Amino acid sequence: MRHTVPPWLLLSLFACSKAPDVETECGEGRACPAGQICLAAEGRCVPLADAPDLPLPEAPDLHQAPADLSMPACTGERRQYASSALVLPTSTQRFEIDFDGDGRPDNQLRRILSTLTGLGLDLQTPVDMAVRDGLVVALMALEAPGLRDAACASVRLNTATPAGPGDPRPRYDGTDRFKVPAGQPTTHLEGTIAAGQLNTTGPTRLPENAPRLELRLPLLGAELPLTLYGVHVQGTVLVAGISQGEIHGVIHKDDVDQQVIPALANLATQLIRSDPLSPMADTLVRLLEDPVGNAASRAKCMVAADCCQKPEHRKTCKILPDEVRTNPIVGNLIAPDVQVFSGRLWKPVPGGRDRNGLSVGLGFAAVPASF
Repeated sequence: MRHTVPPWLLLSLFACSKAPDVETECGEGRACPAGQICLAAEGRCVPLADAPDLPLPEAPDLHQAPADLSMPACTGERRQYASSALVLPTSTQRFEIDFDGDGRPDNQLRRILSTLTGLGLDLQTPVDMAVRDGLVVALMALEAPGLRDAACASVRLNTATPAGPGDPRPRYDGTDRFKVPAGQPTTHLEGTIAAGQLNTTGPTRLPENAPRLELRLPLLGAELPLTLYGVHVQGTVLVAGISQGEIHGVIHKDDVDQQVIPALANLATQLIRSDPLSPMADTLVRLLEDPVGNAASRAKCMVAADCCQKPEHRKTCKILPDEVRTNPIVGNLIAPDVQVFSGRLWKPVPGGRDRNGLSVGLGFAAVPASF
């Protein structure tokens, strides 16, 4: 039986040959002439073209990108940091980055928080208090050959176990030891350091299984869950800590609907109940509850204690996720602003119209710690 020999195998044989007349060993000092192959089980040589069906070496994957041998391994001294400050985006500190490759920086969270701030809410102070008390602490392990310049820097992110009742507050002086919750996945990032500036791989260059990070943002006594995809970190790294840090990511539209919107509804409910007669409560009720024009509000208000229209009911009333979701103002504000997903895979489309992610950017500072 004659066989067609794959060209890649011929090239491999040619590349491995030292000369046209090189013989191939076939056991017990015997050798096969060039152009023949050894049948080890029979101890004899046959022409390659006449060889019986034998398992050939696996052909190389011509579609697989070769390893980047120019990128050194991320080795070096390992340093550990804990976030000592978490900064919400504002009009002057925007914490934006281009997620989809259209050349425009994105941070839809900034617009959401700016709207809440415009209602008279102090959002940053509760965040500062949560960090101070050790309730919200991000942990970062950095491994690189140096902190000034490094062609490869490895970053590992976790969140610390929140401090419990009676636990001492973190000192944020380099002596703190934090714990990572059992089973919590670690977010792995790779990047570079240039002139002291850490910059992990940009969102448009991440693979389909882009890194993900779970955060919980404290807002006025409630927590806003943030499951971030396409995570990116940057900042000035020093032995003494990290300054001007930024962390970026995108919330999937399904998580916006299932996590963020219920959290915002709960936040509005708590604000109304905590001070039923305040101007803030009046504003939230007028904005979110409409027993005439909104089906969710109309059904809810059939139970008087659930309806916020009358101040005497506001200690028990509630704002529903559907009232937030269908509100023309709030619903538009929390709508996805970038197309970066295909299902749950990370696939940014520059200027894509099928927007399926809500962009997020936060600032941070960090100090040495152990965990």
